[in-house]
Amino acid sequence: MVRHLGGVAAILAVTLAGCGRDKGLSRVQGFVTWRNKPVPVGMITIEPDSERSNRGPQAIAAIEKGQYATRPQFGAVSGPVIVQVTGLSGIQEGESFLGVPLFPPHTFKTEISKGTSILDIVVPEKSPPTTRK
Repeated sequence: MVRHLGGVAAILAVTLAGCGRDKGLSRVQGFVTWRNKPVPVGMITIEPDSERSNRGPQAIAAIEKGQYATRPQFGAVSGPVIVQVTGLSGIQEGESFLGVPLFPPHTFKTEISKGTSILDIVVPEKSPPTTRK
Protein backbone atom coordinates (compact mmCIF):
# COMPACT_ATOMS: atom_id res chain seq x y z
CA MET A 1 0.00 0.00 0.00
CA VAL A 2 2.71 2.45 0.96
CA ARG A 3 4.66 1.71 -2.23
CA HIS A 4 1.83 2.66 -4.57
CA LEU A 5 1.10 5.85 -2.63
CA GLY A 6 4.76 6.78 -2.94
CA GLY A 7 4.46 6.22 -6.68
CA VAL A 8 1.54 8.61 -6.93
CA ALA A 9 3.54 11.20 -4.98
CA ALA A 10 6.50 10.71 -7.32
CA ILE A 11 4.28 11.20 -10.38
CA LEU A 12 2.84 14.40 -8.92
CA ALA A 13 6.29 15.69 -7.94
CA VAL A 14 7.63 15.21 -11.47
CA THR A 15 4.49 16.64 -13.06
CA LEU A 16 4.38 19.71 -10.84
CA ALA A 17 8.10 20.43 -10.62
CA GLY A 18 8.83 23.96 -11.65
CA CYS A 19 5.16 24.96 -12.04
CA GLY A 20 4.58 28.31 -10.37
CA ARG A 21 0.93 29.04 -9.62
CA ASP A 22 -1.09 32.16 -8.93
CA LYS A 23 -3.49 32.70 -6.07
CA GLY A 24 -7.18 32.78 -6.87
CA LEU A 25 -7.36 29.19 -8.04
CA SER A 26 -10.22 26.99 -6.86
CA ARG A 27 -9.73 23.95 -4.65
CA VAL A 28 -11.51 20.97 -6.22
CA GLN A 29 -12.18 17.80 -4.26
CA GLY A 30 -14.43 14.81 -4.49
CA PHE A 31 -14.89 11.08 -4.79
CA VAL A 32 -14.35 8.91 -7.88
CA THR A 33 -16.18 5.61 -8.44
CA TRP A 34 -16.30 3.03 -11.22
CA ARG A 35 -18.67 0.08 -11.16
CA ASN A 36 -20.01 1.31 -7.79
CA LYS A 37 -16.57 1.04 -6.16
CA PRO A 38 -13.97 3.67 -5.25
CA VAL A 39 -11.15 3.96 -7.78
CA PRO A 40 -8.12 2.67 -5.79
CA VAL A 41 -5.41 4.83 -7.37
CA GLY A 42 -5.34 7.29 -10.21
CA MET A 43 -5.03 10.82 -11.43
CA ILE A 44 -7.40 13.70 -12.18
CA THR A 45 -6.38 16.51 -14.51
CA ILE A 46 -8.47 19.66 -14.83
CA GLU A 47 -7.64 22.08 -17.59
CA PRO A 48 -9.33 25.25 -18.82
CA ASP A 49 -11.64 24.73 -21.80
CA SER A 50 -9.99 27.04 -24.35
CA GLU A 51 -12.83 26.43 -26.84
CA ARG A 52 -15.04 28.27 -24.33
CA SER A 53 -12.47 31.07 -23.84
CA ASN A 54 -11.14 29.85 -20.49
CA ARG A 55 -7.42 30.15 -19.83
CA GLY A 56 -5.05 29.30 -17.02
CA PRO A 57 -2.94 26.50 -15.54
CA GLN A 58 -3.80 22.83 -15.48
CA ALA A 59 -4.62 21.30 -12.08
CA ILE A 60 -3.64 17.76 -11.09
CA ALA A 61 -4.73 15.64 -8.16
CA ALA A 62 -3.96 12.07 -7.13
CA ILE A 63 -6.80 9.65 -6.47
CA GLU A 64 -6.31 7.49 -3.37
CA LYS A 65 -9.06 5.13 -2.21
CA GLY A 66 -11.55 7.03 -4.35
CA GLN A 67 -10.78 10.46 -2.90
CA TYR A 68 -8.93 13.36 -4.48
CA ALA A 69 -8.30 17.03 -3.77
CA THR A 70 -6.21 19.65 -5.51
CA ARG A 71 -3.73 21.42 -3.28
CA PRO A 72 -4.57 25.10 -2.68
CA GLN A 73 -1.49 26.40 -4.50
CA PHE A 74 -2.17 24.04 -7.43
CA GLY A 75 -5.94 24.48 -7.75
CA ALA A 76 -8.08 24.74 -10.87
CA VAL A 77 -9.22 27.82 -12.70
CA SER A 78 -12.91 28.53 -12.33
CA GLY A 79 -15.25 28.43 -15.32
CA PRO A 80 -15.53 25.88 -18.11
CA VAL A 81 -13.00 23.06 -17.82
CA ILE A 82 -12.10 19.68 -19.26
CA VAL A 83 -11.60 16.90 -16.71
CA GLN A 84 -9.74 13.64 -17.37
CA VAL A 85 -9.80 10.69 -14.97
CA THR A 86 -7.32 7.81 -15.06
CA GLY A 87 -7.91 4.87 -12.73
CA LEU A 88 -5.56 2.04 -11.80
CA SER A 89 -6.00 -1.18 -9.83
CA GLY A 90 -3.50 -0.16 -7.14
CA ILE A 91 -1.99 -3.65 -7.17
CA GLN A 92 1.56 -3.91 -8.49
CA GLU A 93 1.69 -6.23 -11.47
CA GLY A 94 5.09 -6.83 -13.02
CA GLU A 95 6.60 -3.45 -13.83
CA SER A 96 3.25 -1.69 -13.45
CA PHE A 97 4.01 -0.15 -10.07
CA LEU A 98 0.52 1.32 -9.51
CA GLY A 99 -1.32 -1.54 -11.15
CA VAL A 100 -3.11 -1.88 -14.44
CA PRO A 101 -5.63 0.59 -15.88
CA LEU A 102 -9.22 -0.14 -14.86
CA PHE A 103 -10.76 1.77 -17.78
CA PRO A 104 -9.65 4.01 -20.66
CA PRO A 105 -9.13 7.64 -19.63
CA HIS A 106 -12.55 9.20 -18.98
CA THR A 107 -12.84 12.78 -20.23
CA PHE A 108 -15.74 15.19 -19.81
CA LYS A 109 -16.50 18.92 -19.68
CA THR A 110 -17.96 20.75 -16.69
CA GLU A 111 -17.90 24.09 -14.84
CA ILE A 112 -15.81 24.86 -11.75
CA SER A 113 -17.08 27.59 -9.43
CA LYS A 114 -14.80 30.00 -7.57
CA GLY A 115 -13.62 28.93 -4.13
CA THR A 116 -13.93 25.28 -3.11
CA SER A 117 -15.83 22.96 -5.43
CA ILE A 118 -17.04 19.43 -4.79
CA LEU A 119 -16.87 17.34 -7.95
CA ASP A 120 -17.87 13.71 -7.40
CA ILE A 121 -17.20 11.62 -10.50
CA VAL A 122 -18.89 8.40 -11.55
CA VAL A 123 -16.93 6.84 -14.41
CA PRO A 124 -19.55 5.38 -16.77
CA GLU A 125 -20.07 1.63 -16.76
CA LYS A 126 -19.62 1.66 -20.52
CA SER A 127 -15.91 2.25 -19.95
CA PRO A 128 -14.62 -1.30 -20.40
CA PRO A 129 -11.66 -2.59 -18.39
CA THR A 130 -8.36 -2.11 -20.17
CA THR A 131 -6.66 -5.38 -21.02
CA ARG A 132 -2.92 -5.93 -21.15
CA LYS A 133 -1.36 -7.59 -24.16
